[in-house]
Amino acid sequence: MIFVIIRTNRYSYKPNKRRRMTMMRLGQLRAFVVAFMLTIPMFSIDAATAADKEVEVRFSAYYPEHYPVFKNGWQPWEAMVEKESNGAITFKNYLNGVLHAAKHGFRATSTDVCDITTGYPGYQRSSFHLAHVNDLPFFFPRTYIGPLIMEELYSKYFKQEYEKMGVYLACWVNVSGYNLLSKKPVTRLEDMKGMKVRSTGATCSEFLEALGAVPVMIQNAESYTALQSGTVDAVLLASGPIEAMKLHENAKYLTKINIMHMGIPYAMNKKFFDSLSRTQKSFFYKKLRQASQMTSQAYDIEDSLAENRMKATGVQISTLSDKEMSRFREAVSPVLERFVKENEKRGLPVKEMLKDIEELKEKYKDISPEEALELVTQHPIQGIINF
Repeated sequence: MIFVIIRTNRYSYKPNKRRRMTMMRLGQLRAFVVAFMLTIPMFSIDAATAADKEVEVRFSAYYPEHYPVFKNGWQPWEAMVEKESNGAITFKNYLNGVLHAAKHGFRATSTDVCDITTGYPGYQRSSFHLAHVNDLPFFFPRTYIGPLIMEELYSKYFKQEYEKMGVYLACWVNVSGYNLLSKKPVTRLEDMKGMKVRSTGATCSEFLEALGAVPVMIQNAESYTALQSGTVDAVLLASGPIEAMKLHENAKYLTKINIMHMGIPYAMNKKFFDSLSRTQKSFFYKKLRQASQMTSQAYDIEDSLAENRMKATGVQISTLSDKEMSRFREAVSPVLERFVKENEKRGLPVKEMLKDIEELKEKYKDISPEEALELVTQHPIQGIINF
């Protein structure tokens, strides 16, 4: 069966209100992915590829094997790729940061240490400028919306920044909303004053300072001992990873502020991708568009389950009042203003980019997780990698 791909630089999406659903539970996502892959023609490698060499993809990540985003997102995606390629493409995973520190992901990929890894623009402030938009506070409404928008605008605004680092973009992944796990309760803005909070990068440090906190730059893997020793009083992280890393053993107050959906664009080794045959490139490229959604959505699904489990262990989970949320939003508003001014000084089209993003937020405001996955499967955005 021939599956015709519509090549476009803009997704064509019209929300179907009858199909809107609340966020799927873990089992529902797995069932949906299986059923979805069976009901539409897939991008399988054709008979001509049988002559192509077999490929082993070296994947590296800072997180352990039990991390929700790996076991419920990336690993099922790997299995799907291996099955649909008839075993021509396989994966070897190097987890827990065994090949490189999280902050060295781009360097590791560009120097052939691995083929794909988790990348963090926040650690590379001087190399990335417009791409930091993903880490602005209270910017994207839902986790899976970010990858739709960032990949759609990638070739226009972000591609040059990434390829200057010597890498291709594999897929854009957003982490679910960051909450505050702290040793004392936080119910108002004043509670943040002087609190030492683990920061995820330069942009995160800016809005923590705007909230009155003291940002502490440490690796994610060091968060457990940092909380235990008092190096930090709190961490900003999604609920699923908080539980997976057992951070709640050292802090018992979780305030759901959903302050950012950190962008973790996975970097890909140019040498690796360029070595593939054209058929393999086409297949793998299309599969990577699905990886963006499957991996990002895995964060959301795990969060609610993790929160229930943490609550059972004595963690007190709360939300801020509407008044206090407004105060938090107002306090961090200068971060966006500074972001605009800095990029205008560089001569970058920051206002045009923000306008495009707001238009796409409106366009995708009613899209469900299922529809987002279906969209990137049937109409994968073009131009992220030229081949």
